[in-house]
Amino acid sequence: MLDPKELKVVLATLTKRRDWLLKSLDGAGLNAESREEITVAIRLLDSSMQKLSRLSSVFPSKATANKPAPLPPRKNTRRPAVEPENAYVLIAEDNRDSAELLRGILEDMGISHIDLVTDGRAALYALQNSSPPYDLVLCDWDMPEMNGLEVHRSVRALAKLRDTHFVMVTAISESNRIREAIQQGVSDYLVKPIDIEILEKKLKAALAGDEAST
Repeated sequence: MLDPKELKVVLATLTKRRDWLLKSLDGAGLNAESREEITVAIRLLDSSMQKLSRLSSVFPSKATANKPAPLPPRKNTRRPAVEPENAYVLIAEDNRDSAELLRGILEDMGISHIDLVTDGRAALYALQNSSPPYDLVLCDWDMPEMNGLEVHRSVRALAKLRDTHFVMVTAISESNRIREAIQQGVSDYLVKPIDIEILEKKLKAALAGDEAST
């Protein structure tokens, strides 16, 4: 078990590593696969740092060293797996060709509950009023009315969307957007032009929920 000082050092080291990875997204010549690997590494670091932060909070201060610390309530925060035929998906994309490509791949995977909107305000309305809530959202960054990140920012606090896998879609050359999306907490991202193999891999991982990491 690490003591508080050791935990502080570990967290500082992980924070520096995360910052370095975020900066590396700006590097010229990175392909989609490399960006995906970096994004996965950042998410793993975020998860590790959150666990370590929670661990450090159970250490008593000197003033309360003789008092037992209350245990935090256990919460089930695991994102459940969803079978393709039961999945509800929202595509927010104003480009018709891109939208039809995404729809076709989803249908090939056995997903039939697919809604399509073509602007940000329509996406926000759909997310706020969906019943049942969407399991997966594929949201383009550049849309009329509201951009994809504004949509995510508006709905991320909704309890019913806690398990929704939100994927941002943007251009491969705009690494600053990818970094901003990661910092805001989107689940994943796709780059244009869309690589079908990478898209299918991400969709399968999204529907697998947290079971895939066990």
